[in-house]
Amino acid sequence: MADRSFTTIENQWITLKDGTRLAARIWMPDDAEADPVPAVFEFLPYRKRDGTSPRDESTYPVFAAAGIAGVRVDIRGSGNPTA
Repeated sequence: MADRSFTTIENQWITLKDGTRLAARIWMPDDAEADPVPAVFEFLPYRKRDGTSPRDESTYPVFAAAGIAGVRVDIRGSGNPTA
């Protein structure tokens, strides 16, 4: 299987029922809207653009190229501000 191209969505907000917003970064295989793909979700108490960023950049693009979306979410009370 050839590697799929993908798009990195830097700032996707996930709004919870109580209005709290969680910051997410998504590595989405191109054409996933027309051809749904599985996803790996990871929730960590570290900001998605700080300490784990180098590891994220070596892991999630591999998933996306294989046709698996990667979603890196900052947990409630941590991460990017909800501006």
